Amino acid sequence: MLLEPQDAGLVAPALVCLAAALFQRLTGFGFSLVATSALGLLWPLRQVVVLLALPAVCASGAAFLQVRRDLQLGRVRAYAAWMLGTVPLGVIGLRWLPLPILKAALVVQLATSLLGRRMPHAVRVLQWTPLSGIVAGLASGALGTPGVAVVGWVHSQDLTLAQQRAASLLLFTLAGLLRLPLYLLYLIGGSQGAGHSLLPSVLLLLPILIGVGVGEMVAMRLSEAHARGLATAGVVLLLVLSVRDLLGGMAP
Repeated sequence: MLLEPQDAGLVAPALVCLAAALFQRLTGFGFSLVATSALGLLWPLRQVVVLLALPAVCASGAAFLQVRRDLQLGRVRAYAAWMLGTVPLGVIGLRWLPLPILKAALVVQLATSLLGRRMPHAVRVLQWTPLSGIVAGLASGALGTPGVAVVGWVHSQDLTLAQQRAASLLLFTLAGLLRLPLYLLYLIGGSQGAGHSLLPSVLLLLPILIGVGVGEMVAMRLSEAHARGLATAGVVLLLVLSVRDLLGGMAP
């Protein structure tokens, strides 16, 4: 069962969501990747993915509204079709794949996000629209984390930085909107009280809004180099902890 709304433990996911919203404001992506990786160290990963579905789409949707005028819709239509077509398969994976595989996929995404910053050629395969869209859809459905594939593809397009951010946030939002009803079916199919289980997710919306506001203030005071340095340090820490958790879970 997911966290009870009155559970004092809800403070931890609230703080994680605030930090993840701040991370996304500073870097343009990463809310789901940061929040899922961090909370997956504390609670069952499948439950965390469902818990974060509503906060994630609200975070990306709110950020997209701020940059919607920079969107070049025609450039993302084909990619969106590939991505959205495979989200349901990812949700099936969330339900049936062994937990170590899901955790390993999360570790791969964290590592890829670092490689993409330092060695862009290492993730060049994500620049091919069909493959990148399929990977994004599967990752979105299974873990709620399409960001690495989406950003890898968007950065390969002939777009300004503002247009890249708008395109990424739109794709995150569309994937999130599709995930919500599919996760609801996932909860019902798992014989859980869907409304009861999603209530903690609603309670996380306030810290997300606070995180976005704090991110705006911090972003105005930090240089781009400092902001990206903080983001990289956070991802490295999460990667180390996630690898440790994965190996610990595989130990006899």
